[in-house]
Amino acid sequence: RQRELVIGIDIADDDWGAFYYTPILRGMRRTVAGRGCRLQLLEHSPTESNLDSIDALALVKALPEDFNDLAKLSAGGKPVVLLNRMPPQPELGFIAVDYQAEAARAVGYLLLTGHRRIAIISEHKTSEVSNQRIAGWRQAYHEAGLSVPEELIMSPKSITEHELSRLLKEYHPSAIFVAMGCCFMSTLMALARANLRIPEDVSLFSFDDLGAASFSDTAISCVKMPLDTMGELAIDYLVRRCDEPDATPAIRRLMPASLVISDSCRKV
Repeated sequence: RQRELVIGIDIADDDWGAFYYTPILRGMRRTVAGRGCRLQLLEHSPTESNLDSIDALALVKALPEDFNDLAKLSAGGKPVVLLNRMPPQPELGFIAVDYQAEAARAVGYLLLTGHRRIAIISEHKTSEVSNQRIAGWRQAYHEAGLSVPEELIMSPKSITEHELSRLLKEYHPSAIFVAMGCCFMSTLMALARANLRIPEDVSLFSFDDLGAASFSDTAISCVKMPLDTMGELAIDYLVRRCDEPDATPAIRRLMPASLVISDSCRKV
């Protein structure tokens, strides 16, 4: 190779959701070092950006409606890898955690520890990520042979914090599964408004590992995704794909996550 590769990315350190994006970027930067390439933040979405100077794309925010256009880019010689998306198009590489399976595992843990009324707090149902995690919540109930408490699906995006607090007091869940990191602060505020303590009154489990961003005095149980490693693998794949396209098939890899059990959960 005669020149430096330029890999376009769609996330930055100061994006909302740094708890999620920063580890991915850290893995990408660690792998870029010494590989003869550099990262370049796209100014717009990949389908609206000028990609003439971009050799490959590592995307975290790609939407399903963009998959066909991205597949055409990849087939035309500009490799694309998506993180935590599982596109059906064979031209697109992906490295992802199975959101449904991991949500089912987390909720399954709560069921095994005696919880039966587990509320799920997520984004509005138009979100594909939210839908996958809600499907995992339902799957855990089905696998346990229990009826699914559909009334316990709650969304701070469609109801007020005050209303969420009222619903928590009315339905008395013994545990809450926060399916989306963006819903976590609303959940904490609703719990405070309802005078519900963690874990004395309600156990709390988050899909996303918020770390210090949780603003909670209690360590929060979570699904911990290998985000650093995913960032590393994405760059490694794109470099190999650019250097040896015929010898490097599109990566389509599922990554295991870990359940981190902390003080926010108790047995009932």
